[in-house]
Amino acid sequence: MRVSVVCRALCTTLAASAIAQSTQPPIDPFWIYTTAPSWHHIGSGDQFATAPLNLVLLTPEGQYAELRVSLVRTGRHGTSRLDTSNMIVTRLGQWTRTDDNAVRFTSRPPNPTPLTSKTQLTSPPPLYENSRLEGKAQYRLAAAIVSARQTVMPLADLSDPADLRAAISRAVPTP
Repeated sequence: MRVSVVCRALCTTLAASAIAQSTQPPIDPFWIYTTAPSWHHIGSGDQFATAPLNLVLLTPEGQYAELRVSLVRTGRHGTSRLDTSNMIVTRLGQWTRTDDNAVRFTSRPPNPTPLTSKTQLTSPPPLYENSRLEGKAQYRLAAAIVSARQTVMPLADLSDPADLRAAISRAVPTP
């Protein structure tokens, strides 16, 4: 009897954990920023792609992720979508708004290497970065975010930001 109670409690805990992970809020495209894309024609037909660019994801809850991605589209004015074959998460962290109309990012690179008996868990020091906001944009934090490393501009026309959630989930080490 005790075994069945323990098994039932364990199954309930695992199910609740799986439901909590699967019910993450969708990524709002109005909180996605990117360096200015430079489009070029690829192959034959009406396909276009960008060189790799920095894409920054800010969530209203204060999460920050920076990815190295390429975008693809069909037609000169088609909707952009992510080329998931070469997407790399480069930084993860948090962001906060400061009193002087700026944004403060605290981030670290994700740990892509699995731990072995020979590897030590040495986390790189966090990067603290203050960025200023330029311009006003409806429904967005700003028209552009400028830091020492990059200038990121809103990208609200991304067709399916669900791929971003999957890439970030893969980059976050599981305990």
